[in-house]
Amino acid sequence: MDEGAWADWSSGLAAWADGITSAATGELARRRVEAADDPRLTVGVGREARRQLAQHVVEVAAGIAARQVHTDPEATTRMVRTLRYAGFDAGTVPRALRAVARPLLEEVKQACDAAAAAPQHEGLAAARTLLDTTDEPLRLLDTLLGEDPLLDASRDDVGRQVNNVVVAYGNDHVDLIRRGRAPLDEIIALLSAARDLGGSATRALADDNLEVFVAARRRFGSRRERPARDAPVRAGTPGLVDRLDRGGMWAWLLALGPGPGLVGGLVVGLAGGSWFWGLAVPVFVAYLVARALRPPLVGRAVGDRDRDGRGRRTASVVGSLAPALLLAVFLVLVVAVTVGESS
Repeated sequence: MDEGAWADWSSGLAAWADGITSAATGELARRRVEAADDPRLTVGVGREARRQLAQHVVEVAAGIAARQVHTDPEATTRMVRTLRYAGFDAGTVPRALRAVARPLLEEVKQACDAAAAAPQHEGLAAARTLLDTTDEPLRLLDTLLGEDPLLDASRDDVGRQVNNVVVAYGNDHVDLIRRGRAPLDEIIALLSAARDLGGSATRALADDNLEVFVAARRRFGSRRERPARDAPVRAGTPGLVDRLDRGGMWAWLLALGPGPGLVGGLVVGLAGGSWFWGLAVPVFVAYLVARALRPPLVGRAVGDRDRDGRGRRTASVVGSLAPALLLAVFLVLVVAVTVGESS
């Protein structure tokens, strides 16, 4: 529209606002109610009719603004500004703008729901997709709504969900983090994006998690995850070998290497077998106990509970079952071998 058209919109909307909200219009409605002498017609009915008329007029202009938001954001911004300064009662323009913004709000909600449904091990991909998918709708909502609690709530939903899926990924890849094979730079960048989008509670949550993962990057380093044998098993509990760090592998070899029945009894009868067992068993037992009791490196999701509601320690508890079961099996083998040697 040229400047003349904008001037018409401005004066036209101002005239509507003045006509609907003026005392003269209110007095006219009151007199007509009295003249009708119908108990169904009250002063409240007249007020509601004026409110609905104002809402209808504003929604016409708001609908035009919403249709232009994809192709001409500047025109949308100007139309919204014209509406806000036309002189309608407080609340009329925000209600109309929220009504026409509903499809964009729903688009953001659906993207958040899709991210929440993603598996834990796909948390980083889900977070990236969520941010990419909601970038334009949030930008358009900012053009339409400006400073509005609904827009703030939508941003916070995105930020909180990014935090949750990134934390879920970290909880699912504790061993990769400790081995320096997790993409901690990307994790930190995504949590920073969540912090920028979220409200005060989400910002505090993201700050706590950033502290955890920044400390992990200083301690363990950060690099891209290796896809093949170095990665944990994707479904269920990570494989045992993937749960043992390099120091643990030495304890594994020391303890299981001389075990009769485990390697074909290659060292059965060797001189010094007793002292070797005396050294290997305590080392291996101590290692497994440490692995089972070692506190997890985890971040926090909303309310200290992960997506499935079972609590923030779920992944670490499940993961500790593998060392505990192996410890039990190993002790049974030790007893069996000792009894066999003595007999």
